[in-house]
Amino acid sequence: MPRLCCACMFRMPGFRRRTALEKKLWRLRAQHRRNVLPAGDEAEGTEGSVAEAAAHTYLNHLTEEQLDNLTTSVESRSEFTQCIRASKDAISTEFGHVEPHALFCQIWRWPDLNTGQQELLKKLPTCSGTLDSTCINPFHWSRLCIPESPPPPYKQEARVFGDEVSKSKELEEHKNTTSTGWRLSRNSPPSSTETCEHYRSFTDVCRACGYASSRPPGSLAHWCTIAYWEHNKRIGRQLQVYDELINIFQVLPHSDGMCLGILHDEWYATEEVIRRVRDKIGHGMVLSREADGIWVYNRSEWPLFVHSPTLQDADTRPLTVIRVQSGCCLKVFDWEKSLTMGQLQMPNYLDGPYDPYCVQISFAKGWGSHYKRQFQTSCPCWLEIYLARLPNR
Repeated sequence: MPRLCCACMFRMPGFRRRTALEKKLWRLRAQHRRNVLPAGDEAEGTEGSVAEAAAHTYLNHLTEEQLDNLTTSVESRSEFTQCIRASKDAISTEFGHVEPHALFCQIWRWPDLNTGQQELLKKLPTCSGTLDSTCINPFHWSRLCIPESPPPPYKQEARVFGDEVSKSKELEEHKNTTSTGWRLSRNSPPSSTETCEHYRSFTDVCRACGYASSRPPGSLAHWCTIAYWEHNKRIGRQLQVYDELINIFQVLPHSDGMCLGILHDEWYATEEVIRRVRDKIGHGMVLSREADGIWVYNRSEWPLFVHSPTLQDADTRPLTVIRVQSGCCLKVFDWEKSLTMGQLQMPNYLDGPYDPYCVQISFAKGWGSHYKRQFQTSCPCWLEIYLARLPNR
């Protein structure tokens, strides 16, 4: 086979397109680093240069379609893009081996992520997985979070943790072999902008379009009930959840779930603070029931604030409220830990009613002793999630 000179290769349409896509990816990376890193920190360190060289090499092994999908994802900075399947084989660098998805997350999403923290990433439940490949779309991954201990004054940040790494990895592999996919329903639901009956009434079967939520085969039991509140007023009906996960959002393209935007259209907010927080909900969050507990994935651009009985020690006072940053995820309820806290059903140190199976989540605004708002009912927009007690619990 005759060899082609560089000039001939550059005149080939496919080669020119690949080159254009790669250049665009690196321009987008440079722009993102300028936006998120402090002034003066944009320069690459030694490890960053090694990671960039490794990414350059890895891009050469991607198909043109994979490069196109990656460029679309990085440019839109959205998880609502295609999965990009690639080999799970680790990439060898002078700093050790790094998995492809961790490398791409560091390069195109989280510049502060150390490639050695690759096991501190958790795949979104929206991303289907296989045993012999991995998704290198950086927006199909979330950073694992856990509160600091002890908490600092005023704010308690949710940060990357390492205690759940080995268990999380095993559960991820188990989920890949047992999961039937992420879809909330077998039927195609209408978009979130349509005012369909099943969004308005939160019923299981829609009289207008025939949409029916999927339920576990042979079971009619729901695993949680969700109530939406604004200050101390509940808005709309409670929603019972049967699927393994549910989207809770203000605006979300091409998806289904609990659309708060529909409720907001029906319930006019007289307070300016409520209207501002409503606008910040955006893509909201994913609530997911997984093998090791209940997880929340923050998909909005603003933090979530979480209180759960299993996120604080038995003798902790005051209330522990966890801040979950945008793009991060947190296990908000641990069934195993809840078993050891059974004696706290009526704890003496609490001042009011206590439900050991209730999780509270506020959008954008925190509450408690370290915040301006002392009580949950002072938050403009928040959720109350009542977990059903499993028969074997």
